[in-house]
Amino acid sequence: MITLLSSVRRFLGLGQSERGQVLVLAAAAMVAVLGLAALAIDGGFFAHARRDAQNDADAMALAGVRELPTTADATTEALNWGGLNNVASGEVQSIAFDTNCDGGSETNTITVKLRRTQETFLARVFGISDGAVGVCATAKIGLALAGSELLPFGFHWEDPYYPNPNPDDTCFFYEGGGPPAVENPGLWYVAPDDMPDPAECLIKIPSPSETWGSGNSGPVRFDEGGTSTNYDGDCRPPGSSSGASEYKENINEGSECTYGIGDEITPKTGNMNGPTCTALDDRIGANADSIDDVFDPDGNGLFDIVNTMSPRYGLMPLVSASGSGSSADIELHGFITVYIKDWCHIGTCDGSGSIPACLLLIPVKSTIFQSGVDFAGGSALDDSTNAIHTIKLID
Repeated sequence: MITLLSSVRRFLGLGQSERGQVLVLAAAAMVAVLGLAALAIDGGFFAHARRDAQNDADAMALAGVRELPTTADATTEALNWGGLNNVASGEVQSIAFDTNCDGGSETNTITVKLRRTQETFLARVFGISDGAVGVCATAKIGLALAGSELLPFGFHWEDPYYPNPNPDDTCFFYEGGGPPAVENPGLWYVAPDDMPDPAECLIKIPSPSETWGSGNSGPVRFDEGGTSTNYDGDCRPPGSSSGASEYKENINEGSECTYGIGDEITPKTGNMNGPTCTALDDRIGANADSIDDVFDPDGNGLFDIVNTMSPRYGLMPLVSASGSGSSADIELHGFITVYIKDWCHIGTCDGSGSIPACLLLIPVKSTIFQSGVDFAGGSALDDSTNAIHTIKLID
């Protein structure tokens, strides 16, 4: 071994006096190795910390944005989410509105900035005990241009009987007479303490001897493809049909295709009385959910949806119709959430023979969030003609 070392020294041309230089070089090499190790290991820790902080900022922004346009509630919700997920109050640099992460103007947004301290491991050798990572997230809320999971019934955009009295309390959103449009004053359900008898209205399904039009409303074609200029184009899901079975599936599960504001859809004509009643029996059956089991007041005049899975919850299209029967033109104007109180066996609406079927509804001013649909833009977030909202991260 000694002979081998001597040979190496002779080969490198190192004398006795130069051995110290080797030690210096070795020490320098070790420092470099430690530096690279610190960069790799501590860099990994910092990358992990940044990912965690970014996930927290993203989620805080998405939690808060649902409460807009009320910024105080949005701030509270964002901070509540952060607290529940161990985001320290000192990590929250700012929560701002109507701006993005670059400081640019962006309406209907919340921007959350976090700064998190990460301790080091090997970098302590160099006197670096910790470092900070800064992240930012911006979430935007908007009225949805389109939505799915719609019940296949038309809720009248305007009073179909105007200027005559509405004899059957048929559901409608606006009083007639042209602009400026006046919202139906008896439309919305309010808290039970304020109004013991909630507002109710009827969706009347045409009997075989009647046509889709005037005071009759009801079946519209969803998920059948080819006949509707719907948002998804010629959407027809695999296995769908054009008969009563598809209509009944829409009653039970809502539309699979996405339909948008301004779309033209076509009426479902013919004898839909039996399928209507059968499908609603299947959907609701003996369910006893009260309206308070489905909707919960948020204190700001709106209702939060407590249980979208309740069979008594419904999302319906607001429509206007011109013409009648199979030649009627039906345009979609918005979306409304309802509580289904009763169906079919209401007075003379039992759906048998030539007697039409009916749904007894309580319209509720609330919002539902759907993903994967575009923002409508240009409308106030509390616009009651559109119950569908959508949220997304933009920064």
